[in-house]
Amino acid sequence: MEFCTENGEMDPSRHIDLIEFPDVLRNKGFDIGAPLGENLAFILECFGELEVDNRIVQKIKEEKDAKKKDANLKKVGDDAPKPVDVLQKMTSYSEFIGAIQKLKRYDQMMCRLQLVRSNILQNEMNLNKINNLEKSKNVERNQTQFDEHVSQIQSIDQLPEVPKAAQNAVVINLFCIDERFESRSLDFVERAFELFPDREYLILTQPYTVQETTLLSHFLQVSRKKHSTFEHVLYIFHRNSLDSHLIELRKFNQSEWNQCQFLVENLLGKDGIEKDVRNVNDNETFIVYCKDEIIGLYCMKKYVNLQYLKSHFCVQDHILIKEHPKHLHTRLLHGILNPLFAKQTRFILREICRLMDKTCIMLEIHDRTLLPDVFHEFNFVRSRAFPHFLKQKWDWTLDDDQKERMGTILDDRDPYDQTQSPFSLAMLTKKQLSNVKISNNSRIVVVGASDTGLSFIESLLTIKDINFTNIILLAPGGLITMHVKHEFEMLKAMSTNYTLEELRALMLDARVQVVDAKMVKLDKKGNRIKIDKNAFIPFDYLIITVGLIDTELQSREKISFGLSKSPYYKNSQFINGVYSIDDPYLYSHFKRTGFKGSNIDLLTRKKKPQNITIYGNTLTTITFMNGLLNRGVHPSRIHYVMPPKTFQKQTKFENNKQRLEQDDKMIFDPDQFENEEVKNKVFAIMLELGIQIHQGFTLYELKVGKEGFGINSEDVLQEVIFRKQADNYEELKIEIQRKEQELQELKDNSENNMSKDMYGEQEEGENQLELLAREIEQLKASEYDYLQLDSRFFITSGLIDIDKEIFNIIHENGLVYNGRLIVKSNFQTTQENIFACGKICEFSQRYKHHSVGKSLRLDKYNGRELGQKLSKCILEQLNLSYLTSQTYSVDELPQLYMPIGQGGIVPYKLYYYYIKKNDFSKPRQLQQQPSKPIVSDNFKDSQGHFLQFDVDPNGLIESLTYFGSEAVHIPSLIHFIELSVRYLNKLDQRGKLINNVSEFLSENWAIALYHEWFSEFRHITKSEMLKNELIDQVLEKSQEYARDGRYMDDNFFEEIKKLITRDIVENIQEGTIEFIRQNQNHLPMYFVPKQKLN
Repeated sequence: MEFCTENGEMDPSRHIDLIEFPDVLRNKGFDIGAPLGENLAFILECFGELEVDNRIVQKIKEEKDAKKKDANLKKVGDDAPKPVDVLQKMTSYSEFIGAIQKLKRYDQMMCRLQLVRSNILQNEMNLNKINNLEKSKNVERNQTQFDEHVSQIQSIDQLPEVPKAAQNAVVINLFCIDERFESRSLDFVERAFELFPDREYLILTQPYTVQETTLLSHFLQVSRKKHSTFEHVLYIFHRNSLDSHLIELRKFNQSEWNQCQFLVENLLGKDGIEKDVRNVNDNETFIVYCKDEIIGLYCMKKYVNLQYLKSHFCVQDHILIKEHPKHLHTRLLHGILNPLFAKQTRFILREICRLMDKTCIMLEIHDRTLLPDVFHEFNFVRSRAFPHFLKQKWDWTLDDDQKERMGTILDDRDPYDQTQSPFSLAMLTKKQLSNVKISNNSRIVVVGASDTGLSFIESLLTIKDINFTNIILLAPGGLITMHVKHEFEMLKAMSTNYTLEELRALMLDARVQVVDAKMVKLDKKGNRIKIDKNAFIPFDYLIITVGLIDTELQSREKISFGLSKSPYYKNSQFINGVYSIDDPYLYSHFKRTGFKGSNIDLLTRKKKPQNITIYGNTLTTITFMNGLLNRGVHPSRIHYVMPPKTFQKQTKFENNKQRLEQDDKMIFDPDQFENEEVKNKVFAIMLELGIQIHQGFTLYELKVGKEGFGINSEDVLQEVIFRKQADNYEELKIEIQRKEQELQELKDNSENNMSKDMYGEQEEGENQLELLAREIEQLKASEYDYLQLDSRFFITSGLIDIDKEIFNIIHENGLVYNGRLIVKSNFQTTQENIFACGKICEFSQRYKHHSVGKSLRLDKYNGRELGQKLSKCILEQLNLSYLTSQTYSVDELPQLYMPIGQGGIVPYKLYYYYIKKNDFSKPRQLQQQPSKPIVSDNFKDSQGHFLQFDVDPNGLIESLTYFGSEAVHIPSLIHFIELSVRYLNKLDQRGKLINNVSEFLSENWAIALYHEWFSEFRHITKSEMLKNELIDQVLEKSQEYARDGRYMDDNFFEEIKKLITRDIVENIQEGTIEFIRQNQNHLPMYFVPKQKLN
């Protein structure tokens, strides 16, 4: 490092060698460790990006050994040491300080991301945050003549009148217009600017709950700042927006690019935009003018791969394909428009459709893409999945005729690629562009990212005619898609309602505001909630959709370590390394970062790796172990401790009430697996891998120790102690009671003898007391067998119940709670604007007589279905019930029928799913008659499949279990539930003859069963059949069988066939062929005969 003199001349005597610099610092009293000192120069160059000037100088190698140095001095002539070329890296003091600062900023960032821990860095960051906040308040601007008017203001009451010279806007305080003339509201705006020729803006505010009027449809809504507490929506209108009726479009000329460059010069992707604009063969570009000034640029694709989009997205939900053939579709590549004219976006797109002779506009949203403003004008299109059982390619290839009909593959997108689309899709039709999309500004706060909460938001966002602008999702830790890219990275079990691909395609994190926080207080009078970040969020409608959580730590008055950084929990008790399985920040703490000191680093390091203990009986404990193995943790470092079950599981029930009581217990204390055979297979694999399993132990004590030095030291987990009752526990209890009784009798006798002067007898009695007391202590110590595990991390997954904070919120605000939060049939609580749905809820007892055979507790229903029902109730509350055909009566419960299931990836990357029928109203004969299992088991050496269908006496599939080494399509499993086993090609009769049922069900004959619209096709076919009078005879026959206590067996179907005429059979066959014909893009393996000519 070079230094110069006061005159600016370089002084070699002042230069410092950075390699020797640590020794200089040590001499000055700095504590520089040996590893850091030896590598300081290289760290600064590598990580601090220290800038250097390379110089080649000649130097005589200096010997550090004194004897060799003296020998070199004696040498003369040719024998003397010769100078050699040496590379010197020269730097300056300013560069040196800059590198130090860069390293410091890097450490602060790592501390902010919680990848390293340091109290010193944390304190500096907090101080910097306060300083930056103060600086942000002082907005940099030029001094004006009005500064002195506001410089001395201490309160809002002292605000003086704004000088006329500074007034640039007109405020609308009140606006009323007759409904007959509402369409002419814009005429008022034009007149207002005529009255105030010196003003540039019109400003209007209104409450969030007030519906947007025709006038406001022309105004721009200003987004609220992050820390704003303003209670109204702000709308503005610029004077130049009055010229919107003068907007014109024309095709772009390549010579006009220089005139348009100002539109893209500040955009990151300007090179890509220019490339697409100049690609005139594939794209068409339009320029938007207003009064001969360029205000916008739109680049459109001349064609789209409609076959690909039909195969991968539900385009049919939005348009009739026959009315919009391939050549009438285009795709928006780029759209740039002056924000003052943003409300004219629909008009511009409609003009583009007219000029291009198109009827549909597509918009693709790729990964890591910010949603453009124009996205809110489009309608989101749900993605589709190809029908499969096992996730493997069909046994089918395109023949020559099919290739000829398909034509050239556009954009390298194969319509039959059988994979999830890598992008999301939105679309608009020319007809929809003529309608105005209404904005609903109600502040809807959803607490909890459960399946119910996500389904509720998805349902609102899929409504075509309304744009909900203020949906806030409170999701501590964020959404699962923010942490997991592949299913093998999962740490927790998931329900079968949403797949990872579905959640990613919905883009909820981009379409609504996701807040990484937890609700801890509710102010129902002030319509706001408090979050654990010491902030408040106002709401107009509060939707509580939180689930049930592990309460093991909660029952011990401790919190999970992942919540320890939250300001709300700063005074709570926690132990570093002790986590609940439902910790919202579990993924962040067990992320593979590669940084030293992280949880995964401590578990996987080569030198003294740490251990982890997992405690519980849930499926999530098993999937968590698989997540650890996939993160590089050695199986021998994992201890799995299983507590004893709190109740005995029943298999037969006398009535529905017993079944409901059993299911209630299962919610609190679930099993890892519903199938005992699968459980044995998984545990055998875990033992073979080297995972240590301990059964029957309960948590007894957590021992901690100090880690770190000085102010950075903290209590960390070191040992976990468990215990279980000894085999002769009952005998020991009886023996202890006998000994204690004997001890009490001796004490009583010794007190009676105290008055007698018999010293020898008294001493002998005391010896007997001591001996008996020691025996009792020894017996009590042998009551339990203890298990001590050295463990740096401990994960709990005990009994499941409501979160303590949510419970306190319910009681403090007068919401009714009776084991669950009580709601009405429309999911409304006792508070008019607070709704709740999901596992923490229960329908009111007022519906008890209307719900015979149904469970009032919502934890037994499908969360996705509940979210859809909830959204319809909220629409009704918002006076938007015309958007839904389903309305709810306060005296009736909603119909809930979708199956429920759970699954995950278990150790050795194996797939497990269990799905069951949602049925709580079985007739007594069906309850007493056990289900008939159809089992296929070719699982061996961690390869193969285990598949079990549970079929009721009527031949309907009640539940299924899948366990295997191949991924399975989850929606296909759901399609089996309540399906007659007769659809499965006589599987019930020849199941034992088929070696691999999973492969059998993946063959071409069964693919139609997994099509997403097959259930709808069945429903339509049944509805058509009910119109036939002969079907009434079939139904009467079924009722007769049921009354006689018989089932729909083979004899029943033989009798039914005699009643079915040839016409009914032909109608079913024609309907099936038509279904396959209409869905050839997903069912190409079926041969479809040509349509008959009329």
